[in-house]
Amino acid sequence: MNMTGFKETQMKAIETLNSIKKPTSTTNSALKYIPKISSGGGNSSSNRQSSIYTSNTLRDKSQVKEKPSNRIVYDIVSYLKTLEGIPADTKEIYISTNHMIEDKPEILELLRNNEKIIDHGNDRFSFKPKFNVRTQRDILDLLPNYPGGILVSELAESYNNAESDVKKLKETKQIFAIKAAESACDIIFPNDERLRVPLSQELVDMWKSIKLPNEADLEREMKDAGLSVVESVESARQTKSTKLKKERKKRITKVTNTHIENFNPNDDVPQLGSKPI
Repeated sequence: MNMTGFKETQMKAIETLNSIKKPTSTTNSALKYIPKISSGGGNSSSNRQSSIYTSNTLRDKSQVKEKPSNRIVYDIVSYLKTLEGIPADTKEIYISTNHMIEDKPEILELLRNNEKIIDHGNDRFSFKPKFNVRTQRDILDLLPNYPGGILVSELAESYNNAESDVKKLKETKQIFAIKAAESACDIIFPNDERLRVPLSQELVDMWKSIKLPNEADLEREMKDAGLSVVESVESARQTKSTKLKKERKKRITKVTNTHIENFNPNDDVPQLGSKPI
């Protein structure tokens, strides 16, 4: 090959290299550069290369572990609860919970049969609280209908500021609250003026003058009177006692070298420059 032919071959090689695009970088290793396939059938190796990349991408998506149905329903119910009764369709549910349920009839059926869900049709759902209240006035109007009181946790399902409104009603003494025996949640009652009984000042002073005994004396007096301790209180007392014992428990180490049992390496350490002991 003469010099002129060599230069022509070299220029064609450079033009070919410049015409090839570099693949763009991506964080997904499965999305690699796929060479173009000619309309006339193309190279068989290129077709095999393209099919490999596509199958890798599909395999990565199929390996994503899907959440159980009960977890998906729980996430959706929790989301609908925040909407305070406003319906949401499957697209809005997907945007907020990342659960695509439009093509999952089993999930849609679970939502329709859930007692905490209202089905509005056309795959639109909303949360169904136990009490339909939205304001402090609604709470005050509701309480007289429940002589046994209402759990604050159940009332909180109605709207997001329910617990805050209950706190305000307690501070203004428009309602009363006691702790439930089964849980630490409050049970609220109305402050009905009709139920107030007038008492003499002498009886009030007598009530205030009574001093409550400590826990140990109270338990002993109850047992002497034939009264049993409430199970939850007894359990709490035992838990507290066990915790205190664990805090007081000291670590016990077995000393094998008895001749240095009382030896402390920090005692009588001579300072630099001092005379030896």
